[in-house]
Amino acid sequence: MQKVIDRTYKDVAWIQVGTIKEPKINKSFLDLRGKTKLRELFFIVSKAKIIVTTEGLLTHLSSAFNIPCITIYSGYHYPEISSYKNVIPIQPSPLPECAYCWTSPCLLYDKPLCLKNIKVNDVLKQIKKKLDKNIL
Repeated sequence: MQKVIDRTYKDVAWIQVGTIKEPKINKSFLDLRGKTKLRELFFIVSKAKIIVTTEGLLTHLSSAFNIPCITIYSGYHYPEISSYKNVIPIQPSPLPECAYCWTSPCLLYDKPLCLKNIKVNDVLKQIKKKLDKNIL
């Protein structure tokens, strides 16, 4: 995520949400980690132009508001668990043989191969396409 923000922060006002235990993403426009209740999170998502996240609550919530959602899937679980019309899936390429493991943290590698094989440019291309901005 940090690499995506590093390449887009001048053109996109990113808001970071999540728990306070999650690492802070530098150069995000607004850091709301640990500061939002569910109702506030719903409001933020409903007003977003795009969501970039790993598979989880924000993917499902973005679907409720039909907000374009670039969802980064590791080799942890199948993308089909959240294949909504608004979701733009980003998957590791190549997908490691150990995927889909449903094991977190990775039992085989310090830095999971499925995370290593996610390409930042794939995410950036989708952001550019959805926001119609020259950010690459």
